[in-house]
Amino acid sequence: MVEAVSGQVYPGGTRVEFLDMGLSFVVPEGWLGSIPEDSDAFVMGSETQPGVIIALTHGAETADELVENLADPMPLDEGVTLHAQGRPVVEPPWVKVAILVTNGTGYLPGYLMALVRADGPGALYIGFGQGAPQLFQRLVSGMAASTQTSAPRPDPGTPETQQPLPLLRGRGGPEVRLGDTPAPQPQDLPLYLSMDKPEDMAERRSRNTPGDAPSDASKAQFLVQQWLKHLGGKKVSFLESYSSGASGGYSIRRDYYLCSDGRFVFRESNSAAIYVPGASASSGGLSSGEGRWRVLAQGEQAVLELTWSDGRVAQRLLEYDGSRTFIDGERWYVTEENDMCG
Repeated sequence: MVEAVSGQVYPGGTRVEFLDMGLSFVVPEGWLGSIPEDSDAFVMGSETQPGVIIALTHGAETADELVENLADPMPLDEGVTLHAQGRPVVEPPWVKVAILVTNGTGYLPGYLMALVRADGPGALYIGFGQGAPQLFQRLVSGMAASTQTSAPRPDPGTPETQQPLPLLRGRGGPEVRLGDTPAPQPQDLPLYLSMDKPEDMAERRSRNTPGDAPSDASKAQFLVQQWLKHLGGKKVSFLESYSSGASGGYSIRRDYYLCSDGRFVFRESNSAAIYVPGASASSGGLSSGEGRWRVLAQGEQAVLELTWSDGRVAQRLLEYDGSRTFIDGERWYVTEENDMCG
């Protein structure tokens, strides 16, 4: 067991202790942990998994109080906010819940577990990122299982009264209060983090078609034909990125090559990096797929239906504002750069 010190890097498998909090846990295998000199959090990053795990403390004295606190958005950093998904599950002494972490225009999924204790500050473990939510549930659950507590031993200059929800810190590390800042509710968040913030959905729905419908045409037929003309033979691209400055970031690109004969080819690339003093971690990956696509009319709305080669079927809402294309409320770029259809 080692005492956590600002600026020191701790490899996976290390038990780090926070004496003034009376808490210790084991850094997950394959991850690096640190309290960066310019950061307020104990941050963990991996060389193989895109994502972040952070450790915080909370001042809630009961599980009910913590559940009530989690009902409101929790700021993690400037412009970055955590939202609990549904009501947290209480399994004393732990509270657990799936989460979304948003920068105000989109989200990354993750998982949170919180330790409630009467003899000292509780612990919050938060994991989120591009990876599958189950990955962060497993990692955070492992950290919870490794947690040990003892009587807190505060620094001589540390006030006896803790601020609500301070960030976990090591000796010499700063402490900040997590206040209540306005943020979008989870049900209002778009499906993916977008580089462009779209216009109001209700306004765009009234301009759902990339063209002006003639009065004597079937609305449904015209809607489908206009979208087929707009998308057929094109490449449709989604771009997603996030940067936390010196601490790292990630980027994702998704491309659908929509062939005029109804076939589609899918390509995705992603990369992520996290930087802590004395170490850095990065990862990337590629994925692909293919299938059939078509456009359907559902009332006054157009829907893109994708039937994958393995039998999966997905439907996505199509919208157009006169110059921009949106799929499920997110900005996608339609270009002529389609070299996959032959």
